[in-house]
Amino acid sequence: MKIHKKRKGNEMKKIFRITCLALGAVIMLSGCGIKTNDKTADGKVKLSVGGWPTKEGPALDSMNNALKRLNEIEITPDNWTFTVETFLPKAASGQLPNVYGIYFTELNRIVDAGYAADITKQMKEYGYADKVNPLIEDMVKRDGKFYVIPAETYAMGLLANMNLLRQAGYVDGDDNPIFPKTYDELTEFAKTIAQKTGKAGFIMPTTGNNGGWHFTIIAWANGVNFMEKKDGKWTATFNTPECVEVLQWIKDMKWKYNALSSNALVDMAEAQKLYATDQGAFYLASKPSDTLISNYGMNKDDIAIGAIPAGKKAHVTLMGGSAKALSANSTEAQKDAAFKWFEYVGITPFLTDAAKQSSEETIKSKLKENYIVGQKLFSPWSDDAEINVFGRQLRKENMNVKESHLSQYENFDGITVKPEEPVCCQDLYGVLDSCIQAVLTDQNADCAALIANAAKDFQTNFLDSAE
Repeated sequence: MKIHKKRKGNEMKKIFRITCLALGAVIMLSGCGIKTNDKTADGKVKLSVGGWPTKEGPALDSMNNALKRLNEIEITPDNWTFTVETFLPKAASGQLPNVYGIYFTELNRIVDAGYAADITKQMKEYGYADKVNPLIEDMVKRDGKFYVIPAETYAMGLLANMNLLRQAGYVDGDDNPIFPKTYDELTEFAKTIAQKTGKAGFIMPTTGNNGGWHFTIIAWANGVNFMEKKDGKWTATFNTPECVEVLQWIKDMKWKYNALSSNALVDMAEAQKLYATDQGAFYLASKPSDTLISNYGMNKDDIAIGAIPAGKKAHVTLMGGSAKALSANSTEAQKDAAFKWFEYVGITPFLTDAAKQSSEETIKSKLKENYIVGQKLFSPWSDDAEINVFGRQLRKENMNVKESHLSQYENFDGITVKPEEPVCCQDLYGVLDSCIQAVLTDQNADCAALIANAAKDFQTNFLDSAE
């Protein structure tokens, strides 16, 4: 997921339109024969790579190891990581690295603005096009063309703090976690945990678009449809009793059951801290973050993850992820170099010996740091892809936690895996953030009025200008 700060709707929309218009000429020129000096004096291809880790750990080790091995490419690390707020200024100033990461939700935006290169040729030549997980194909393609290569995908589950589960009696005789199967059960679990431990039974993020992100997942399970396209226009469709009911559920968790944290402004770092320090029992997540251990000292054996609960209308989880794009002015030589780089860092369906070694070194590093090894991950590539076959075996051989702490997450039978909303997704999350904050700070907040105003705001400020 992807963490964005809340944006001011009209202001950001105006900035985006103005910037796109101002840069139109630049984009056109870049596509009309202006040559880029893409080689060093000794013939190496120049390639700038964004998202370079700034902290020591497995991620940085993996990048540096790959950097040492790839001699025919001169790579310039760039620490810049994609956010909605910093992307436009970066693009406008011509400082985008050749390789940069985005969230799946932003594909249409970067393609429409002309910032992403068409990499269909490379996807086919390298044999990747036929190995994309069918569930995410529409999230990496536009009009039948590839503009990004998937890097990471996730499907949300339910993270559980074993210490709090033990105190509340939600473990069996073998210390296996007991998970709520439905959101109604989650309510009861959260109430009981709060009563028996004095800690939050459920952690609800509320800022940085994260509250809205989690809200949509819960709402889908209650039968909410957020938007529809009719006659070429997008319409907000979530001003419904079902959506109001979800907001009321969050409000009740706070005021009726006292099952949420006392802080109404919770970003993802705070959510992780609450969970890792035994201040909260459950929250929605795709996997346990290493930061739970590295930043907060949580014991890996106190971490468990299970399947997402079912709602009244559906059993559904959100699928999202990140991808790598190439800047529009990247040359063919740089595109080819980027794909070689992707192979070396191990995000492609096929693995080089170096990528395998890098994966093994990453596992060793995680084991050394006492991070969790063994969780089956939701992959952007087909099940038979080499990266998945190798990864599954590697994790199985090095699993360092009880299998029961992870296994309940891995079965997606009967669960609908759904991509994030198709347009203005981050804007929707920001609008919903405001609703959640309102009900958590005002016991008398009118849920129906908040949802009605949110749907109107989203329609007027975002969908009316969406294509």
